[in-house]
Amino acid sequence: MAPEPLSLPLHKPKTITDVPSDEQHTFSIQRNTAGECKIVRRRIFAADEPTACDPVPQYVPVLPRMSVSSTIQPASSPLPTVARLPYSTRHYRRRKLEEEMAGTFKRTYTRTTQLTLCRKCGQDKNSGGHRQHYGNIYCPNSSEFSYEQWKEQFLSKYKKQKK
Repeated sequence: MAPEPLSLPLHKPKTITDVPSDEQHTFSIQRNTAGECKIVRRRIFAADEPTACDPVPQYVPVLPRMSVSSTIQPASSPLPTVARLPYSTRHYRRRKLEEEMAGTFKRTYTRTTQLTLCRKCGQDKNSGGHRQHYGNIYCPNSSEFSYEQWKEQFLSKYKKQKK
């Protein structure tokens, strides 16, 4: 038993109206607005008219001036002010221009021969019966077998295995 007597239990109101009117909650019911949205069409601006969405045009970076005797004319024109170029293109052009202004040039690739020569006989691979099977080159001038006999050597090596 408790050393002190317990307090009396709280009484539950018998009806909902027993609650004072100032404590009642009021619900605000929103009206149905389905189908009342105004259709907004996209405006198409003229090419010369700027919009708020257009990015700020980017300009050519200011590079340090060089003396007149060591001035090198760049092979390409300065960077365009068009901001619609992809980042990679702008970055490449800017880097290339800076390298040209600094005097660093890369040698352009020039192909030395127009022919693809065979390593076995030294003749052009595109003519003369040279053939390829899974990366192996058949040379009719240096092989004592026919192409079909030479190809049979690789059947077991390149045979597709069934699972």
